[in-house]
Amino acid sequence: MGQPWYLALFDFRKKLGIGGKLLLCFLAVALLPLAIAGSLAIRHAANILESEVVTNLTSTVDAKARQVDTYFSEARRNVTTLAHNPSVIDALERFVAAYHRGVDSAEYRAVDDELRPYLTYYQAYYEDEDRYYDLFLISPDGDIVFSVVKEDDFASNLLSGPLRETELASVFRTASTSHVTDISDFRFYHPSHEPAGFIAAPVFNNERLMGVVALQMSVREINEIAA
Repeated sequence: MGQPWYLALFDFRKKLGIGGKLLLCFLAVALLPLAIAGSLAIRHAANILESEVVTNLTSTVDAKARQVDTYFSEARRNVTTLAHNPSVIDALERFVAAYHRGVDSAEYRAVDDELRPYLTYYQAYYEDEDRYYDLFLISPDGDIVFSVVKEDDFASNLLSGPLRETELASVFRTASTSHVTDISDFRFYHPSHEPAGFIAAPVFNNERLMGVVALQMSVREINEIAA
């Protein structure tokens, strides 16, 4: 068995002459700064890489935030434009009057047959962009008197019915009482069996509150923005 490495190193140093020992000293002195410089360079490169990653992530988050802000700003403009549209004002007034005769009445069916194509066209135009899933007309008393999709929420009352705790009911209350456009968070909405957000605006005719128009925002576009 050979001798231990430290004894071999000791014997090697003993065999070196003065010149060899000086050479080792010079090498040690020369290599030490290189080792230190290399270590500093590696650390500096790691810091630069980390900084670039943080900067890129921050830029991505900022871009996503701007996209979300743009989405909600456009939704606010769209529902406000609807609320001031004379055709929508007239439709809401007529649907409210017909609703009190019953959604199965001849009066309601006549109004629905006449006005549904226009309201459906508006919703369908944006549905192609995965923007709005449904459009609602709501009476001042909280009755959903019109819905494009007509899920279980149609003909429900948002103040006293099973939907009174939903985000749709929340934006309706704000729009009808504070008379401002309101936008909700995205939460699970049972009639649609998926998360949904809502935006609503009050509808006036000669300063008289006719009701509220609301849009159900599709979660698909939000998911695409967040992806």
